[in-house]
Amino acid sequence: MWTRKQSFCDPVQITQKGAGNGGIWVDFNGAKPRDLRHGAFPAVAEGQKPISESDSQAPIVWLKGVSFKSGDWRHVVLAWKNFDTGRSDAHSALYIDGKLIGEISGRDIGMDWDLDKTGICVAVNFIGLLDEIALFNRALTPAEIANLHKRPDFLAPLKRVQGLP
Repeated sequence: MWTRKQSFCDPVQITQKGAGNGGIWVDFNGAKPRDLRHGAFPAVAEGQKPISESDSQAPIVWLKGVSFKSGDWRHVVLAWKNFDTGRSDAHSALYIDGKLIGEISGRDIGMDWDLDKTGICVAVNFIGLLDEIALFNRALTPAEIANLHKRPDFLAPLKRVQGLP
């Protein structure tokens, strides 16, 4: 997957201000071997510092020493719900190949996004291939995620509906 030195790579990041300030993301860090991580960092009040990624309480799911190989396709899903509720009921999960890798839960995660200014960053420093990205208006269930993994062509008919090639 890596053909040159990179300190990190974000296949997907959704944020208005930054990864550690109202951001949800999946990345490969700069460790050797690399770790795959999923973060759901709440927005930070003006004048405050974001929580450090190295803090033991950081809202991160880690898959240590990931060994994805060139030519092997992976199905990666981020599912989240209950952000911006003002309660400690937020939930975010990372799935790979239909299996739950880890969860962030029982937290108050307020993103404080202005949706007109929020962006989906794709493939920042990424070297590899992405086949498709799908966004849904709700968190998928574990059964739905497993079904999408088992049926990689399931979303193909939607491309025409959206006017994509």
